[in-house]
Order: sequence, then structure tokens, then C-alpha cells
Amino acid sequence: MKITGVRLGRVRVPLKTPFKTAVRTVQAIEDVVVLLQTDSGHIGYGAAPATAPITGDTHGSIIAAIEHCIGPKLVGQDVADLNRLCGLVQHAIERNTSAKAAVEIALYDLWAQAFGAPLYQLLGGARRASPPTSPSAPIPSPPWWRRHKRRSHAAIAH
Repeated sequence: MKITGVRLGRVRVPLKTPFKTAVRTVQAIEDVVVLLQTDSGHIGYGAAPATAPITGDTHGSIIAAIEHCIGPKLVGQDVADLNRLCGLVQHAIERNTSAKAAVEIALYDLWAQAFGAPLYQLLGGARRASPPTSPSAPIPSPPWWRRHKRRSHAAIAH
């Protein structure tokens, strides 16, 4: 299965409740979406948000990095050689972590499709009920705290 093309798009999903931190308030999630096309008809999907205040990456910089630096290195490459492809992605351009993440997610998606197995199985199987995540907590408003006081106390008690 060889990569034949790279397509990019954008998606915007409004949040029901704004996510507020000390750095910014987010009203909607806006991602750059990557579609890696193959000669077998399979498509690998990846996405990454533009979080300029945190990573320095904008929608424009993510798209430019993929279109001009990362994508051209992947066209014609065999999906089965995942480690080498991830190396190509990481060495295609300095920084640009969001662009690299979006493309690597699409590569992992294609890799799992190439082997006809769920990605979690190819990565060693289900070992945890939930994966670790980075801590990122919103700064809730006083009305939010009043609404969630009982639930918060119950969670702390356990």
C-alpha cells in the first residue's frame, strides 16, 4: 500500500461550554484535517488543532508545513514501513509539532488498515481502561462551581 496523495481540510466544531484557561478562551475546536490517500483506495485520517498561544502553530503554518515539507516526502512511500515514515515526518521540518502530529495520526490509521487490525491491537492490545492524558483544566466560572459543587465534592471523597 503506497501513499499517492495528501489532501488537507479544516473542520470547526462549536463547544457547548467555552473552555477557559489562563492563556485563552476557546469557543470552538478548529482542526486541520489530513487525508493520506493510497493506491489501494484506503484513506488515513489525522487532525490537529492550531494552538498558537501554546505551540506557535497556526492553521496556515500547519497547512504550509504539510503541503510543502512533509507531504511531498510521503508520496510514493510504502505504509508498511511505519517507523521510517515517522522518521521522515520528524526530519522533514523543524518544530511544527501540530503538523507532524496530524500526519503521524493519519499514518498510524493507514498502518492499521494495511494490517487489517485495530490500531490498539497493533500497539500491544488493551492494557488500560483509559489512556494517560496531559492535564489541562479549564478555569470555571463561579456559576459553574455552584452547579457542580455536589459532583466535585463526591469525586474528591472517592
